[in-house]
Amino acid sequence: MSVTTYAQKGFSLGINIQPGYSSGGELDYGLMYASGSSYYAFDKSFTLNMNIGADLGYNFDESMGVSSGLQYSHNGQNYASYSDSYNNKITSYISLNYLKIPFLLRYVFKSR
Repeated sequence: MSVTTYAQKGFSLGINIQPGYSSGGELDYGLMYASGSSYYAFDKSFTLNMNIGADLGYNFDESMGVSSGLQYSHNGQNYASYSDSYNNKITSYISLNYLKIPFLLRYVFKSR
């Protein structure tokens, strides 16, 4: 969801809310040792994430403008890991948080 107000010429203000998700499959790998081998697997599950931010822009005219702002991005992943060496399942969550500064040059083509 994005709400932005545009003026013919002058400043514009925008608020952005973006839900997102991450998912994945399974990553399997094995290790060989002189004494034997081991098997490991990671199974990524569906995980909800969120981005939210605001931007301030300036429109030079009806066709061209620039904007920049600040966005907070929360990303992460739920996953489970398996190992035949330990014969168990471990469930974990990785959380990644970012502050982003986007820059946008906007040009609108008009039909006559």
